[in-house]
Amino acid sequence: MKWNYFFYAVFLAVFFSSCDEGRIPEKEITVTEEGRVVKLTADLVGLDNWHSDYNVVLAGFAENSSYSAIAKDLSVSIADNGHVEVVMSGIGDEVRTLEVCVSNSIRERIATFYSMEAPATADTIRMDVGTLDISMYGTIQKTVFTDKCIQCHGAGSGEPAAGLHLTEGRSYADLYGAASTMVPGQQRVDPGKSGESILYSILTTDMSAEWAIDHSRLMSEEENLLTLIRKWIDNGAKER
Repeated sequence: MKWNYFFYAVFLAVFFSSCDEGRIPEKEITVTEEGRVVKLTADLVGLDNWHSDYNVVLAGFAENSSYSAIAKDLSVSIADNGHVEVVMSGIGDEVRTLEVCVSNSIRERIATFYSMEAPATADTIRMDVGTLDISMYGTIQKTVFTDKCIQCHGAGSGEPAAGLHLTEGRSYADLYGAASTMVPGQQRVDPGKSGESILYSILTTDMSAEWAIDHSRLMSEEENLLTLIRKWIDNGAKER
């Protein structure tokens, strides 16, 4: 009988202690995240040749900002065939655009591969982007050669300046380990040696000031892209 009273007393003590602390041990607590959700499906080419100072991410940006408000690294989710399926939640009201892009260590956008508006009224946003070339060299091709160089180096029907083609599909063969026609004894791109590569030197110094065009003026306000070119060369100047 004494043992029955003892167990009964213990039960009452535990019960009232739980009530006093407001705890109901059996109840399951669910934590929810506020904000919108984006679901990305993509096939990415060239993710593994990026310098370690950069990240290819799914990111959300506020209006007129080049720094992501929220981002998720895609390298940890990619399958062997380059396929990636990623869910990113907690997208705040300030986010106006969603992008697959490359950013540096301070989350600053360097280049965008795919962009879409982030609907304010949608709880779940789907991004089915297909196949994207996100390689380091492909980024340089798009942001530098195609945007700034092909007018003189291959867009027309005539011979490009200095015999250098910088059009997509042709530029890599004309750069990697290729001898410069303007500076004898040096290569246009000397893999692993940006300081000895004419491509980098011509964009960062006044060595071409007496040529038809001073190439350093093309990139005078593009420090991030110059850094990208330097790190691409020093990292081995890989195509894919």
